[in-house]
Amino acid sequence: MPLPNLIIPGAQKAGTTSLRAYLNQHPDVYLAPEELHYFDLNYDKPIEEYEENFKRREEKIIGEKSPLYLYDPSVPKRIHETIPETQLIILLRDPVKRAYSHYWHEIRKEREKETFEEAIETEEEKREKLNFQEKINLSYIDRGKYSEQIERYLEYFERDQMLIKPAEDLFYHPKDTLKDITKFLDLEKFEFQKIKPKNFGGAPLCSLIKKLRNNRAIEKIPIVNKGFKFLNRAREKPPMDKEIKEELAEKFKPYNEELIQYIDFDPSEKWENF
Repeated sequence: MPLPNLIIPGAQKAGTTSLRAYLNQHPDVYLAPEELHYFDLNYDKPIEEYEENFKRREEKIIGEKSPLYLYDPSVPKRIHETIPETQLIILLRDPVKRAYSHYWHEIRKEREKETFEEAIETEEEKREKLNFQEKINLSYIDRGKYSEQIERYLEYFERDQMLIKPAEDLFYHPKDTLKDITKFLDLEKFEFQKIKPKNFGGAPLCSLIKKLRNNRAIEKIPIVNKGFKFLNRAREKPPMDKEIKEELAEKFKPYNEELIQYIDFDPSEKWENF
């Protein structure tokens, strides 16, 4: 059975769900519809179980996206040992905005109880007391240290195996970005349709809607469950406090400066908080 020749390892909250949906329109592409998490959370399972996700696929490009792959330090080596020739597409979002989007994601999931200011101030201290899964969930600042994450991949993969794009290009110029990606993957030109962001974020409307959406009976009615899911994220996030934004930009500054040597775009042109 075939193994992937494309992995989209992240970053989280950087448009990877939308990218998967867009690329799956192409007749020569198949990306698994779910995050498989084989190389991070499920690596103890037999490789045959992973291969089952791609059985009988004959597309030129087959693969998956799992945003934890970029953050988990054990993943690059595991991918290289299994599929060393694979191509990698990495989307990087303004780390300040990524952190804030991540925070509201955790609020919606009811895994975060603190204010954003409290969460980022205590993140490093809390990390010493959290288990692995909790560290993943509450890593607002740590997951934005992109230079460290890219460096880990470059220990195992050649730079020309990797396409690193700003998520903002996919958000605001999706058709041009998809042209770059199809060229990188050596695919035939294709006119992508339904260019609309997937998995958009927002602040939860109220806890009652959250509870109703998690009701097992409601979960069995897809259209109703989908409606509750939309309502639960429909309210706009409040704007980030200016001082907190400036503080975060300063925290990310050394990592962003290191990142420049690994990427082909100028973050100062793409990221508001560079």
